Amino acid sequence: MFLTEFKTTCKNLFRSSVFWLSLCILLIIAIYEATEVSYAYFDPSIGETIWDNDPRYVLTFQTYVQTVMNACVANIMLYGMPIVTVISTALVLFRDHRDGFFEIQKASGLRPHQYLLPHLSALLTINFIVAFLATELSLSFFVITRGGVDGYGLGFILLDSLVRVARVTICIALPNLMLYISLTYAVGSVLKSSVAAAVAGFGYAIFFYAVNLMFRFRVASWYFDYLSPLPQKPREFFLYFGSEWHEGIIEMMGVTLGQALLAIGCLAAFALVYTMISYVCVKKRNI
Repeated sequence: MFLTEFKTTCKNLFRSSVFWLSLCILLIIAIYEATEVSYAYFDPSIGETIWDNDPRYVLTFQTYVQTVMNACVANIMLYGMPIVTVISTALVLFRDHRDGFFEIQKASGLRPHQYLLPHLSALLTINFIVAFLATELSLSFFVITRGGVDGYGLGFILLDSLVRVARVTICIALPNLMLYISLTYAVGSVLKSSVAAAVAGFGYAIFFYAVNLMFRFRVASWYFDYLSPLPQKPREFFLYFGSEWHEGIIEMMGVTLGQALLAIGCLAAFALVYTMISYVCVKKRNI
């Protein structure tokens, strides 16, 4: 039953032109953000500052490692991926309240968790894969347009980036996706409206984007460190993870693994609460 519901949810998304449109928007964002000027260094031999859109720019391995996190957070997860996540969740809710399958399945004895979990699992799986591919694309586009990483072949960087992107997608993007999916689904379940769900999901994404952009120093630091959709503590801890600069950077920033896990746990807790709200709504839903 789980696999049947899971596959049906996936098929419904893949058949939606709106979902594919949101992926096209994300593709444009991933490439556009990768073309933006991000780094520069001063070359004393010529007395000039060399920006990363200059053909003379040399991309070091350390800058490449730093860019993995930037590609995930700034290029994809800050606003591009929330668009896809909220739209995909709203689409599932729309079909859920329009196709009549719920009434048939509940009449046949389907339990609430057997109906809810496949939907959420399919949404999380699809959006996780999209986030991984979008981050890898944005990172690769950045590296290629900067002439590659100095001293390393493209083959090595491609394999290395797959590991690093997978790590940040799991540690940074996954909790973010869980939050947006569960929040959007919960609002839609309570109000029985996919439109209301989309408004809530987009509303929170816009709120975080605005606060992060314009009011960062006016909001308590604990919100950005632990409770925001992209908490700072895991970003700091995993920034140079798996490199020679890891120990130095976490010591300089004063961040520990426990703090990073606490922030991830906070997002997971919120996601669990929203999921339980959806569960109660499904349980009380009448045929």
